[in-house]
Amino acid sequence: MDMSRSSFRQWTWFLGLLAILLLMPAMVSGIGILNIINMMYLMIIAAMGLNLILRTGHANFAHAAFLAIGAYASAFLSLRAGLAFWLCLPMAGLTGALIAWGLGRIILKVKGAYFFLITVAFSEVVRRSLAYFSDVTGGHQGIERIPKPSINIPDLATVRFGSEMSFYYLLLATMLVSLVIMYRLQRGHWGLTWRASREADMVAESVGVDVLRYKITAFVTGCFFAAISGSLYAHYVSFINPDTFGQPMMMGLLFAVVVGGRDYFYGPIIGIILLRGCSAAVARMAEYQPMVYGVILILAILFFPAGFASLPSRFSVMWQRILHFRRPSEVAGS
Repeated sequence: MDMSRSSFRQWTWFLGLLAILLLMPAMVSGIGILNIINMMYLMIIAAMGLNLILRTGHANFAHAAFLAIGAYASAFLSLRAGLAFWLCLPMAGLTGALIAWGLGRIILKVKGAYFFLITVAFSEVVRRSLAYFSDVTGGHQGIERIPKPSINIPDLATVRFGSEMSFYYLLLATMLVSLVIMYRLQRGHWGLTWRASREADMVAESVGVDVLRYKITAFVTGCFFAAISGSLYAHYVSFINPDTFGQPMMMGLLFAVVVGGRDYFYGPIIGIILLRGCSAAVARMAEYQPMVYGVILILAILFFPAGFASLPSRFSVMWQRILHFRRPSEVAGS
């Protein structure tokens, strides 16, 4: 009976949240706010992919490079090969996954500072290569006029995702599907093994777990979703250049995961909301953005080391302690 009530309550919350998300374009007052929300959805996909990799104990500082790989792959397939967005999106994700598989087989054998240095170096190689081979990539001038997605229904109509509102629903649907897939992975056998490899990989190996294979799977999956996010970004903004996917984007994703709470599934979502909210609040004072991010990061590490997602559980523990102290006094008073 309790299980059915709990399940009913969860479904009620889920359907209520879904209804709010579907009605969001009608509730916001302005294209600018809708643009901020759309960028949140994009970054949530990438941040959740990064958190997937962090669960194995590896901080992938090349995550933004895989957004670039997905964005450029999708742009090339769309502009040069003439493929529709609906083919470019999965092929961009597969391109990122394939590169991640080859890279992961090499670098996931090392840990700590060495892994950090290799991923930073790989990120710089990708970004500088995109800038250097300007005949192919457009260099710092970038690639523009990347086509918007569209659905062609023969003899009926053509639906174009050209407005903020239409793109909102495309990004929302992609984000929800991505979250469901990653939730299932993290709550299943794969997620438990990833966590075991982070906490005690030698112990996991001693009981017969192929730790490297599981780490490669997490790395490939996280980079696949990063490339998907990059593809969506390219077709949403219709312009990309190497500077878009530099260190500020990488630090923003890490900020979201750490501040939100990497041990909680919804932690990166909270982190992205905080990140984009701060960016919007200081948009007219862009030079102060790094300072604001730094202050929030320091406060989060000092007072909320498990991230802002841990606040409900912390408040619950505090409330239980308050009740525990009150009950003896009530008994004594009676």
